[in-house]
Amino acid sequence: MSTWFLTRSIIGWRLCSVDSHSLWPHLGELIVEHIERKVDEVVVSARVRGHRARCRHCGKYSGRVHGRYDRTLADAPVAGAGVVVVLQVRRFRCTNGKCAAVTFTEQVPGVTTPHSRATPLWQDMVARIGLALAGRAGARLAAAIGINCGRDTILRRVRAPPDPPRGEVTVAGVDDFALRYVRAHVPPPPASAGTTSTTSSTAVWECWSAHDD
Repeated sequence: MSTWFLTRSIIGWRLCSVDSHSLWPHLGELIVEHIERKVDEVVVSARVRGHRARCRHCGKYSGRVHGRYDRTLADAPVAGAGVVVVLQVRRFRCTNGKCAAVTFTEQVPGVTTPHSRATPLWQDMVARIGLALAGRAGARLAAAIGINCGRDTILRRVRAPPDPPRGEVTVAGVDDFALRYVRAHVPPPPASAGTTSTTSSTAVWECWSAHDD
């Protein structure tokens, strides 16, 4: 879809067209039907280009449409204005009789994820802001560039990615404050009755107690 803008040049005002997919390349799988510029945001109305979708439970494609509804997704800002994508998605009926899901909603790679109200691009931007500035400062920066979210949302996006895989431990550190707290506040565990050897917990406590500050 081409969008017409009124621009001013040295020869006066003129109309120019811009392809919407050049502004939002991650929306290439969508048909942009309408773009509306409001006071503080840009609303993009779109629908999915394909005629069938793949069931995420069994992996089989289906073209039997069960219903339609609109999803509102926050997207990356443009020129300091927030972008909202109003996407018409379809719910399909799975044709696989052995599938546990009777119906499923189509998902667009790079645009939608299950149960999400924002595009992956928006989520990645918010996570990067949170990693750099944390909650309060990140929320102020986000509001300045057109991202409407609070500090709790930013912190959730920071905690959302999985932890990186742990490698082999080569160096183990000792927390001196924790050792002093254990000696001052935690009594030693009692030795097991009828045994001559101390338990593992007792041995650990004795090791901590013997630590020299």
